[in-house]
Amino acid sequence: MSKWAAIIPTRGQQRKVFTGWAVHRAVQNGYDHVYLIDYNPVDNLVDMYKRISVGVEQAIKDGCEFVSIIEDDDWYSIDYLKTLKKLPPTWDIVGINHSTYYHLFSTGWKKMVHPGRAGLFCTSFRPEILDKLPDTKTAFLDLGWWRIANNNPKISTKLIDTDLALGIKHGVGISGGNGHSMAYQTFDTRLQKLQSTVDKEAFRFYEKLREDLIQTWKYANNKRKGVP
Repeated sequence: MSKWAAIIPTRGQQRKVFTGWAVHRAVQNGYDHVYLIDYNPVDNLVDMYKRISVGVEQAIKDGCEFVSIIEDDDWYSIDYLKTLKKLPPTWDIVGINHSTYYHLFSTGWKKMVHPGRAGLFCTSFRPEILDKLPDTKTAFLDLGWWRIANNNPKISTKLIDTDLALGIKHGVGISGGNGHSMAYQTFDTRLQKLQSTVDKEAFRFYEKLREDLIQTWKYANNKRKGVP
């Protein structure tokens, strides 16, 4: 039976509101190893690649054949890993060919199709190919990785078309990509989209998290204005 590892690259105190949930959901999915990669940064630059590398090194030491990038704030179906395991293991890198993003503050949401690639939060791969996927020095690792993989005949790629994850946006801490500031056309003011997409346990978590983040923002905003 193949061994799978979940790599959760995170960074700093601000992200700790998500990390407990991320580890919990990865364990629920049945990953053999779950690596929460959190250490003090050396600067304010995005260092996602370095944190992923630390997880990959540990996965290789533990004899894992596959790793999944699990972003700490995003929702993953309980069937996420089960679905990946059902695929014939002929691929080196696999992912979901679209992403649905949901902003907790505004409740705006958007589905985006990714021709020929997956978002980083829905990408899994064999750990030994990381040396063929260099650091792009940007917040968009997925763009560079999938472009390189698609153009390398020695790397086998696989994309699936299924809804197993939701990219949660909020603006807390340093984040990759641009989903935290993208423009949305559709809004979920009654949280019906969120509730119909995620499972009950996850909905309770994100509903409570949304309330807490809104109260924190209101407090910080009032403090800046001098309101007691």
